[in-house]
Amino acid sequence: MEGEGDAEIEKTFIDETSILDKYKAAAEIADTVVTQISAKVVPGADIATLCKEADDLIEEQCKTVFHSKKTKKLRRGIAFPTSISVNHILGNYSPLPDESTTIEEGDVAKVDLGVQIDGYIAISGHTVFATADDDAKITGRAADVMLAVHSAKEAALRTILAGNKNTQVTEVINKTVEEFKCHVVKGVFSHKLKKHVIDGEDVIASTKGQKCEDYEFHPGDVFGLEIFVSSGSGRPKGSELKTNIYKRRLENTYLLKSDKARSFLKQVNTKYPALPFSLRHFEDQTMVRIGVKHCLDHDLIEPFAVIEEEKGEVVAHWKATVAVMTNGTLFLSGNMDLNKDKFETENTIESQELKDLLALSMDIKDQKKRKKDASKKKDEEKKE
Repeated sequence: MEGEGDAEIEKTFIDETSILDKYKAAAEIADTVVTQISAKVVPGADIATLCKEADDLIEEQCKTVFHSKKTKKLRRGIAFPTSISVNHILGNYSPLPDESTTIEEGDVAKVDLGVQIDGYIAISGHTVFATADDDAKITGRAADVMLAVHSAKEAALRTILAGNKNTQVTEVINKTVEEFKCHVVKGVFSHKLKKHVIDGEDVIASTKGQKCEDYEFHPGDVFGLEIFVSSGSGRPKGSELKTNIYKRRLENTYLLKSDKARSFLKQVNTKYPALPFSLRHFEDQTMVRIGVKHCLDHDLIEPFAVIEEEKGEVVAHWKATVAVMTNGTLFLSGNMDLNKDKFETENTIESQELKDLLALSMDIKDQKKRKKDASKKKDEEKKE
């Protein structure tokens, strides 16, 4: 497919404005579906049913955009299958109907999905406190992790600026989360997004000490911001829950011997050549079981395993898509509201530096003015 992979030279939305339009369309759909499904994350709701409904909504809504004669044949749809991971489960829980669980009162549920238009990806995700009582207050460690991750997301957004480094974002995320006496989950990376690539090589590490190259943000960059906050140690581990999300390893090929395995791989190559997919997207589950085993044996697909914290701990997350503009940063997706009046906790942000950062307006005109004022001040200091 043209444009797949990390091309040496790739156009950005600075070079071609229609690219930003595609990101925006994908982002709007992602946020709309997250919002609609989050409203249904209530006690008694079946997780597999909600995940399927969300994926179906993505496919339906993608048909309503870019449908002119020139654009209607563009690839579009799911960039990351919907997962709803509860309490100590960090992510990638996207069960099939016969292995599903239901939402219970007081669950802290992380809704997560991705959408693509012509290969341009927007991820979106936030955390829902499940309750049948609309007036219920969110307290304790659930309140801490949910407020911490929201504040960390806002702080990161104000730090992902042209000329800043990825290490600055890592630092501000951790400083913010520490204010709530929580831990950022280790081993998580926020990847630079490219056409058909959800896990680009340039990344923002979640914590210090993770191996990654220093990176300076440039106008035209788009990052998928992923922040996980835990009431526990923040050291994730593999779960015994079944993996249902996979991605094709494009660099590997092998002639499979089983007819069903070859049929499965053919469908993967046709429908999901570069982006993650869920096993629920296939009708023949016998073919799927055989195909997955054979493809894993020969490194043809990559698993997105379910991961978890220690039982009894609570994890919240926030996922967003951020575009680096010439004069500021644009929040493409993941910009869902958080009603802070519903929370009760003793922990809050005390750092004046963080308070000042979080108070900054993200209106693009205000960002442009701040950049202009900072440049003027710098020039004056040079003259002195």
